[in-house]
Amino acid sequence: MLTTEIDRLDQFAGIRFGLNRTDLRCLDVLNTQGPLTASELAHAVRLSSGGLSIALRRLEGSGLITRRTDNVDRRLVKVTSTPKAQALEQAVFGQLEQTTKALIGRRTKVELQIILAFLSELRGGFRSAIGDGAS
Repeated sequence: MLTTEIDRLDQFAGIRFGLNRTDLRCLDVLNTQGPLTASELAHAVRLSSGGLSIALRRLEGSGLITRRTDNVDRRLVKVTSTPKAQALEQAVFGQLEQTTKALIGRRTKVELQIILAFLSELRGGFRSAIGDGAS
């Protein structure tokens, strides 16, 4: 099952780099979405502000994120992944990314549209299973 393999990959990454699933989720969001405010990140990974604060202290202590006051609104703190975090992600997920790109490259536009529709519906099924209507 695909979900089992995804869990195994997350476990492998966590063990290899000494991170827990929460830390990995935070880094994944930051590496894919770019710098976020602490509240945006908390929402994205579904953590309370206290839970996120603990995770950010761990990640900052490991040199994987930085926190900086926003230039426009000094009340906001922007969280950014560091080059070290990006290198870590590449080390774990780089080969998977190359494999994925190769698989996509072998599909027609119509096939990709069908796959996207299927995955979108499947995502909706996952969200329904946990009672989450968010997009």
